[in-house]
Amino acid sequence: KNSFVISMDTWLLDLRFVWGAKQRAMHGAYFGNVQPAGSSQMYFSFLANVLSAKVSHRIIPLQTASANGAMALIAKKLRPDLMYIDASHSNPDVFIDYENLFTILRPGGVMAVDDVDLVPAVRQSFQALCKRYNLKATYKPGDRKNQAWVLKPLHFD
Repeated sequence: KNSFVISMDTWLLDLRFVWGAKQRAMHGAYFGNVQPAGSSQMYFSFLANVLSAKVSHRIIPLQTASANGAMALIAKKLRPDLMYIDASHSNPDVFIDYENLFTILRPGGVMAVDDVDLVPAVRQSFQALCKRYNLKATYKPGDRKNQAWVLKPLHFD
C-alpha cells in the first residue's frame, strides 16, 4: 500500500536501435517509435502507459543516466528493497551500474537483472558482482538464465 516505483532510465535507446533498421526490424513494434533524426519517443510512450494504467501516483520516473540516478538516491538517502536492472548492455557501464546500485540496495534487499544470458557484457558483470561479494545467483526457471537475482546479505554495508 505504501510502496512506490522509481523508474530510472534515459529512454534514449542503444544507438544500434536508433541507427540500425535491421535491429529495429528484428524487434518489431517495441522500437517502432524511433525517429530518423536520432531521438527516441520511448519516454512519452512510458508516460502514456503509466497514465493509462492509472498508476501515476505510484511511479516516479527519473529521466536520467544511471550514475546520476544513483547519486540522487544517495542524496535522498533512499535505499530500495528491490531493484530490477535492465542495464546498458556494454562494459564498463554495466559493471559500474551493478556496483553502484548494489551498494545502495538495502541490506536484505533483492537486486534482479535482465539479459544475463543474452548479452555477454551483462553476464560477465553479473558473474563478477556475484564473485566479488560471494553472492548466490538465482535464475528465473525456464528463461535460459536470462533473468536472475541476488539477495544482499543483512550484514552487508
